Amino acid sequence: MTARLLSVFLFLSSIPLFAQSPQGRQGQGLGPGAGAGSLSGQLMDEESRHPIEYGNVVLFRVKDSVMVTGTISGRDGKFRMDKVPFGRYFCKISFIGYETRIVSPVLVNPKSPDPDLGILYLNLTPVNLKEVLVTGEKEMIINNLDKKVINVDKSIAATGGSAVDVMQNIPSVTVDSDGGVKLRGNKNVTVLIDGKPSAMEGVSTGEILAQIPASSMESVELVTNPSAKYDPEGTAGIINIVLKKKQESGYNTVVTLNAGNGDRYNGSLNLNYRTGGWNFYGSLDGRWNRFNAEGNSNRLTTLPDTSRLTQDSRNTNQMTMNGFRTGIDYAPDEWNTFSIGFRGRNMGFDNSGDVNNSLFDGNQSLVRSFNRESDAERNGRHIEYSLEHKRTWETKGREWTTDLEFGTQKMKRTETASTLNSAGSGNYLSKQKNEGTINGLTLSLESNYAHPTPEWGRFEAGFKSRLRQNDSEGLYDTLGANGMWYPNSFLTDKFDYTEQVHAGYGTYSNSLEGFNYQLALRGEYVRTVLSSRQFTSDFITDYTSLYPSIHISRELSEAHELMVSYSRRVDRPNNRQLNPFVDYSDSLNLRSGNPKLLPQYTNSMEFGYNFNQKMTSLSASLFYRQTEDLISEITRQENARVTRTTLENAATGTSVGVDLSANQTITQGFRLNGGISWFRNVIKGKLDSDNADADNVSWNAKGSAMVTLPLEIQLQVMGNYNAPMVMPQRKIKEQYSVDLGLKRDFLDGMLTANLRVQDVFDSREFDSETTGTGFTLTSYNKPDSRTIFLGITWRISTLMMNERERQKNREPETDDF
Repeated sequence: MTARLLSVFLFLSSIPLFAQSPQGRQGQGLGPGAGAGSLSGQLMDEESRHPIEYGNVVLFRVKDSVMVTGTISGRDGKFRMDKVPFGRYFCKISFIGYETRIVSPVLVNPKSPDPDLGILYLNLTPVNLKEVLVTGEKEMIINNLDKKVINVDKSIAATGGSAVDVMQNIPSVTVDSDGGVKLRGNKNVTVLIDGKPSAMEGVSTGEILAQIPASSMESVELVTNPSAKYDPEGTAGIINIVLKKKQESGYNTVVTLNAGNGDRYNGSLNLNYRTGGWNFYGSLDGRWNRFNAEGNSNRLTTLPDTSRLTQDSRNTNQMTMNGFRTGIDYAPDEWNTFSIGFRGRNMGFDNSGDVNNSLFDGNQSLVRSFNRESDAERNGRHIEYSLEHKRTWETKGREWTTDLEFGTQKMKRTETASTLNSAGSGNYLSKQKNEGTINGLTLSLESNYAHPTPEWGRFEAGFKSRLRQNDSEGLYDTLGANGMWYPNSFLTDKFDYTEQVHAGYGTYSNSLEGFNYQLALRGEYVRTVLSSRQFTSDFITDYTSLYPSIHISRELSEAHELMVSYSRRVDRPNNRQLNPFVDYSDSLNLRSGNPKLLPQYTNSMEFGYNFNQKMTSLSASLFYRQTEDLISEITRQENARVTRTTLENAATGTSVGVDLSANQTITQGFRLNGGISWFRNVIKGKLDSDNADADNVSWNAKGSAMVTLPLEIQLQVMGNYNAPMVMPQRKIKEQYSVDLGLKRDFLDGMLTANLRVQDVFDSREFDSETTGTGFTLTSYNKPDSRTIFLGITWRISTLMMNERERQKNREPETDDF
């Protein structure tokens, strides 16, 4: 009986590793060839031929030895693992008192979705219980042909940070000064959370990422060429953030606290309790950040006459964020699972800035000098509700899922700005107050059905309908000489945005003479309605588009794999890009959206190669993209002293490049991983006068070293380099930085202490040059990027407490001599 209980305990101790495996989280992971089957068999004693109960059966991927799933044999010795993703595996079978047995290879694919290993006989062998240890270690970056998986827990240098800090250390991904994300030099990336787009409107991708603590993230999936099963938005690909949601039995609690220099604090609490067919989970997180930035710009204007404008700026920012997530999963039987989820987030962002403006004529004589002082605060609240149902059948891989989601959002921004003469002499030229509000909602219904057959392969089909509605209003008041505020109707506007997207897709997967292939087609109908006080009538656009995709792969051997893929994708302009409202916060550099923007379409092709062995993995990709109606920022002169930046379908673009990434285990305590992305972007502007043409060769490289030091301290050093880039009208100079982290576990892994230093050499800065007809603008921005964080993580669970109790009650050893 003791051996049986210990066997159960050893298996349950490994469940967290199963749950954290990127392939083991069905319904949240992304990949073009997703499919699943089952694995079964029976364990028997070699001598007595009796069934073995409570035997451990664990499944590992051949390519990287990562645990995928596992189970325990029943009273009759039989076992069955469901929802096994298609792939090549090896099976490790063990039980106390028996020799461990390895079964390899184990193939689960469309032609053989439910393999049966038959009767597996185990031989008796003596065993010392004190030497039994179950371990598992995941790589920080797992390279697959269809995607890269970044295990966030393995990134010590991002501990205590946000999703932005995680992104800065992902190969092929770059982050700009505002937290915006680019993939292979392309900013048209779709960021998903648990496989679904965020319902937050009116905020940038960088702001969404800044609100997600790294401690709540399990992994990040980088999908560069998704299939037509998924939303086609994001011409560069998809970045999917998978949040933690434990599945092991009993209770599980993780508390994280971090403190950094410059008044920066964050913490999180993750809870989970699973019993029978019920799973309850919840999380809370908070973030308080204070950071400064400074910058300058120099604009030389040559038309209609020569002048020069210099601006020196300083900003102090205070960011306060808190969020929660809770939900229940209920499985009344082995075929049905019902889930309900609820999450919300509050955001506060205060900013005070000072901009010193100096205008010179062609003789470099000072014409005008003034300061603009501003104080702004922005508050927002976002809430999402979700209902999900999953139905499975005895035919493994056959399933039907339905998701319903509803989200609401409110945001308000208030700013007071004062313009003073002579660089702060106290003589006010003007004082303005503006207030912006955003109210939005999102409603989404999605249903997917998959049906594999041994003879005909796997069929999958589904539909999705989404409604987005966003109402925004900007109010401007001017302070009169009598001290009274008066509305400025010229600067006031109301903009309403409604979007409907209705889509259906179908996919077919199969194998033919060693090749695995998937054919997919998605059709979408889109209707947008724009309303503004600037329009005489509503601006309505509706259109239908088709998005085909093809993925073909071939395993040459257990270590070598090839894939070629094609997809058509789209980047639809959002409400921020379409809003014609002119931002006058900088009266000499105006900004506005463009309601006439069209979607930009991209045809993407990719050829990939993967090499995986026990100590080494290598991934290489050759990609080509061609984009029509490229959405570009265009800056033009309004007059001799004022420029205006807007968005236009100003060009066509072609991109070709190569991605290389590798993981290398030197010793058990020394690992290296890194990647380099080289690409050439050729952009041809539609109007020569806009100076939008660009032909640029650029690259970026990232590397990481993980070393185990004495006293079991882990050290990680990460380096980033982004070469100069050229875009329409704009050149961005090179950027580089180094981060490091230290971590040590205590109390058998229940407590972890960490130290993180971000931007060790304080080198993270942003230089750019913008050139248009009659002007050249250079700008520099230096954020307060070098930070030091100290943090602790406390983990407590049923499994951990049981293990500690077992260790405590273990009888002391006796000396036979």
